[in-house]
Amino acid sequence: MFGIYRTFLALWVALFHLTSVGGIGSMAVFSFYLLSGFLMTLIMVEKYGYTREGRVNFARNRFLRLFPVYWCCIVISAIIIWFAGSEAATDFRANLGFPSGVRSWIGNVTMFYPSVMPGMVNPRLCPPSWALTVELVWYTLIAFGLSKTKTRVMIWLGAAVCGQLLIPFLNLGWGALYFSIAAGSLPFALGAACYHWREYIGERTKIRYIGGGGLLWCGILTGAAIVAAVLEYLGHNFKVVFLYLTVVLAAPATVALYYQRPSSGWRKWDKVIGRYSYLIYLLHIPLGLMTERALVSQEWYRSLPIPFAGFIVFGVSLIPLFLLSAIIIKLVEIPLEGAKVAPRGNFRN
Repeated sequence: MFGIYRTFLALWVALFHLTSVGGIGSMAVFSFYLLSGFLMTLIMVEKYGYTREGRVNFARNRFLRLFPVYWCCIVISAIIIWFAGSEAATDFRANLGFPSGVRSWIGNVTMFYPSVMPGMVNPRLCPPSWALTVELVWYTLIAFGLSKTKTRVMIWLGAAVCGQLLIPFLNLGWGALYFSIAAGSLPFALGAACYHWREYIGERTKIRYIGGGGLLWCGILTGAAIVAAVLEYLGHNFKVVFLYLTVVLAAPATVALYYQRPSSGWRKWDKVIGRYSYLIYLLHIPLGLMTERALVSQEWYRSLPIPFAGFIVFGVSLIPLFLLSAIIIKLVEIPLEGAKVAPRGNFRN
């Protein structure tokens, strides 16, 4: 049931960016990282293997999964920015805009921003794409065996914890805690650890025997996100606390979802809904801009307080977001599945 979970997290990110509901965006991104650490370790161990052929097949399939859809999204975003105007785009989201210079264009096109803190590289055609740089780095390291064994994962996890403790000690700030490549190390490592110790966790916590365990833990994670949003709205800044709480809560949620055994009908819907997660993540800001430009001419919209106006933009933008995503899935993503290499092994989910 990872597909619905991914789309749920992507909607958290969209809600955060379009309404400024505090805390939930960073919590969703770290939950994505943890899930990626779990799944990438799983498929390398059980499906691809650590041979040269396995790594090449892994890289090929990741490329086909990520890059063609991403290129469609940045073209769409560029068209929207061009029509709306660069000033309107920047007013809507400070980091949304056309790249400036060759280096910036290369980063936007390749999805690899040349910085240890890719989240601080601006402007970007698809602002959330900085996190994909983080994902690509840890995908590569996992493919080369970083999470191959329990021993390696424990060393990695220990180093990641020490690194996270050093960031506040060195007073490096929120950027290093969240927007850096190193920041992804802890959730990715914990995700890999959850894979290797999934049976132990499932047995000791009885998660594997609870039919709705995944839903239960996702509910707890959602509750934490709501509390974080309310506290930030009231002026209390606990985003660092909730960022690490996310890692703690997303770990059992991921293991519980792994053991979830839905009916064939639910598995089908999980796959269908899961396809939308990546596109929602990439397109919600440019389509939010398009929606906002369409609404700004309406007097009733202009009279709304900023938080409420954001919720209107979020709600209305979901219509073109899902429609455009469905078109890209049908014309780009699904046809490219035939070009992927079938790896060895069986994937349980």
